[in-house]
Amino acid sequence: MLKQRIATALVLASLLLGVLLAAPAQAFMLCAGLVCMLAAWEWAALAKLPQWGKGLFAAAVLCGAWTVYVWPPAGLVVAWGCAVVMWGLAWLWVSRYPRSTSVWANRPVQCLMGLVALLPTLLAVCFLRQQEQGHWWVILLLGTVATADIGAYFAGRAFGQRKLAPLVSPGKSWEGVFGGWAGALLLAVLLSIINPAISLLGCLILVMPAAMVSVLGDLVESMLKREAGVKDSGNLLPGHGGFLDRIDGLTAAAPVFALSYVQVLGT
Repeated sequence: MLKQRIATALVLASLLLGVLLAAPAQAFMLCAGLVCMLAAWEWAALAKLPQWGKGLFAAAVLCGAWTVYVWPPAGLVVAWGCAVVMWGLAWLWVSRYPRSTSVWANRPVQCLMGLVALLPTLLAVCFLRQQEQGHWWVILLLGTVATADIGAYFAGRAFGQRKLAPLVSPGKSWEGVFGGWAGALLLAVLLSIINPAISLLGCLILVMPAAMVSVLGDLVESMLKREAGVKDSGNLLPGHGGFLDRIDGLTAAAPVFALSYVQVLGT
C-alpha cells in the first residue's frame, strides 16, 4: 500500500507541476475545475444523493464558481469569508460529534457544506494562478498544506498522546497539530529568506493561518465518511482513495490563504 501511495503521489505531483509550470493559466484552471467536479461528485456520494443528484451537485459547484468569478472582485472576498464562517461552525460540529449530527447530518445541510467548501477552494486556486508569478503562489499554498500534514504525521507518531477528535479521527493528536504548525512556521521563515520582498510578518500571515485551519478540512471529511460508513471518499486514486481525500485539507486552507494574500499583497 505504501509503494502504491508513493507511486500515485509522484504521478499526481508530476502532472500538477507540468500543468502549473508549462501550461497557460487557463489550462490549470480547467484542470482545477475537473478535480473540483470529481471531489464534488464524491461529496455528493457521502451525502447519499442519487446519481442524478451527484451530477447536479457537481454542476452547481462549477456554475457557482464561474458566476462568482465574473462578479466584481468583492464577490471573491465574500465567498472566501463565507467559507471561513462555515469552517468555524464545522469545528463546533466536529468537537461535538456525534451529538452534532442532529444539525448537519441531513442532505440539505451536507450539500450546503459541500458547496461552501468546494466553490471557494476552486475560486482561490484560480485567483492565485492568475496573479503575477501565480504558479509559485499555488505551489506555496499546496506546500503549506503538505508541510502541515507531514509535520502533523511525524509529530503525531513520535509524540502523540492527547487526542484531537477521537470520535471523528482517532489517529490525530494535538501534538501532531502542533508539529504541523511548527513545520509551517519553518516554511514561513524560509519563504522570508528566499523572497526578501515579503517581510517575515507577511510570510507568517500568508502561511500560518492556512496551515492552522487545514486540519479542519481533514476532520470534516472524516466526520462525513464516518457518518456515511465508508473508509474513503472514492477509489479513483490507488492507495489514496478519492480526490476529496487528497484535497480535504486544501478546502479549508485555500480560502484562508487567498484572504491572507489579498491582505499581504493588496491585490
